[in-house]
Amino acid sequence: EGVTALVASPVFARLTHLDLSHNPITHVGARALAAGECALELLDVRRCGITASAKQALAKRFGKKVKV
Repeated sequence: EGVTALVASPVFARLTHLDLSHNPITHVGARALAAGECALELLDVRRCGITASAKQALAKRFGKKVKV
């Protein structure tokens, strides 16, 4: 999956803003984002079709920095 590959990339650690809105990422991709090492100041995953538990994982990891 694309999001999982992005998180594994060395570029991910340097990202400060990531807009994935309206892209169909799976709960696996959302959980990879939540577990990834990064400096994100803004993460937008609105209308991505992720599960409620994946949204909770992202909110727990990023707090107010994530738009779900």
